[in-house]
Amino acid sequence: MTPLEKPAAMTAKKLPEAKFQNLNEVLDDKAKSDKAFVIYEGKKLTYKQFYETVLKLANVFLSLGAKKGDFIGIQTTNSIEFCVAIYACYRIGAVATPLISLWMAREVAEAIQRAKMEIMVIKASITAVVKKAAKTEPVKSIIIIGKSDEYADTPAVKGEFWEMIEKAPAKDPKIPVKEEDLASCHFTSGTTGNSKGVLHDHKGYIYAGRVHTATFDLTANEYINLVLPMYHIFGFVNLASTIYVGGTIRMLDKFDPQVLLKALEDPNMTLFCGVPSIYKMLMAQDNVENFTICPKNRWFISGAGPLPPETEADLNKRLLRGRGRVCQAYGGTEDICVGTANIEKAVPGAIGKPMPGAEIEYVDDKGNILPLGKQNVGELVNKGPHIMVGYLNRDSKDLIDHKLSDPVMKPIKGREGIWYWSGDVGYRDEAGVCYLTDRSKDIAKVSERLVYPSEIEMVLRNHRGVKELAVLGVPHKIYGEQLLAVIIPSAEFKDKTEDLERELKALAEKELAKYKVPRVWWFKNQLQTNSLGKVLKKEYRDQYIKLQEKGKAE
Repeated sequence: MTPLEKPAAMTAKKLPEAKFQNLNEVLDDKAKSDKAFVIYEGKKLTYKQFYETVLKLANVFLSLGAKKGDFIGIQTTNSIEFCVAIYACYRIGAVATPLISLWMAREVAEAIQRAKMEIMVIKASITAVVKKAAKTEPVKSIIIIGKSDEYADTPAVKGEFWEMIEKAPAKDPKIPVKEEDLASCHFTSGTTGNSKGVLHDHKGYIYAGRVHTATFDLTANEYINLVLPMYHIFGFVNLASTIYVGGTIRMLDKFDPQVLLKALEDPNMTLFCGVPSIYKMLMAQDNVENFTICPKNRWFISGAGPLPPETEADLNKRLLRGRGRVCQAYGGTEDICVGTANIEKAVPGAIGKPMPGAEIEYVDDKGNILPLGKQNVGELVNKGPHIMVGYLNRDSKDLIDHKLSDPVMKPIKGREGIWYWSGDVGYRDEAGVCYLTDRSKDIAKVSERLVYPSEIEMVLRNHRGVKELAVLGVPHKIYGEQLLAVIIPSAEFKDKTEDLERELKALAEKELAKYKVPRVWWFKNQLQTNSLGKVLKKEYRDQYIKLQEKGKAE
């Protein structure tokens, strides 16, 4: 087989008919249904009720001065309000911009400025964030979720979510939305250093819905337990694909192993999506075999990182016990989770074959497609309508940061069009099954959340006790990776490293989301560098792995 010949396809499945032009039309198609759409903490909205609530919030946005093309920020945990806010953005042609619920006030303020958000929807209990956002340009209006008397003196806070909705008309503003109009902006990490705002249009989500429907045989009978945070693309697309087929979502606010195990006994559940750290934590529960998964369940889909083969085997043996099976899938923020899936049969350690409608290749650094075989390792590239429009630059007329976007969105040889160069490295075997071996980008992945070490380094460098430093990801058996900070103390703290560690932790906890705070601290006399002065982070990673092997590190 030559490099340009197509290997065996995952299946002969065809995509459903393309009958929608935007995400509003998808919801319109379900608008009159009295079927349950979302269930959360005992509350339930039917599709009809959800549709009407979306129209009301859309009119609230318009009354606050929102216009088509505006970026509207949403920071809250999984909730009915989150779902409504997303689709209310779509209804007026605005760009839904979910912010990580764990972000601190500084991180949110930076995102606001980068996306030039004038309207925000924020959980009332995140007081510091609300107060900071209210003082951050260009924010003009904040809708809080949950009542609070703390904001009486905060002019930017215009009211409480449900109280404002109650007064609004359930009238469709009928703002024209084209398939190429932007639908969402996802920030992949913190908002400094190398962070990126990933832009997707309506066409991309419609296509993703068609692909996921074909890949996993989704129908209107789907009943999905959702614990993945909806600010993450994996949780976000669960919402879109469920509405696409007219299924039901039972939503959990946060991850608790025992609560989730009980939820997985729901007699209606047909499908569950998780990330490796969730599955590892479930299997760490001593009583996992006491729970019985719903017999209707077909899939436990795992994505956003490699699922260890031993965890997959443990899940099938001790939890699922024949009631569905684990499916490793691959996809990311830039491709709306449209990539590969291991649905034909279990192949431990593999990410499966390309989903129907996804074009996947492995190429060398010059863009030549590599032949099949374990020895032909290259970068995974992906092409299709699901690929992002580009990375955000609100100061550009076309909103695209071409300096960041163009290097990862470019042609390959022997194929047409523009491809997304993922930075993920691997190969495809003779059977057409794809594997990943590494990531070429200097990014840590903590509990499947991307973390840019440069952001942490920027914060810690402000401490007078830091002369030099390096932050990197090192392996962790539960979280996938954790952060290691290598610190060269200044003369003042050379003999006071315990004090310095305590102060640096406090600084990080103040300025950064919890998952970005280093868990391991090393204090050295100098950094290991190459002849050009580049820090050899791989050397530190290798040292840490050796300590793990000796049982001297987590």
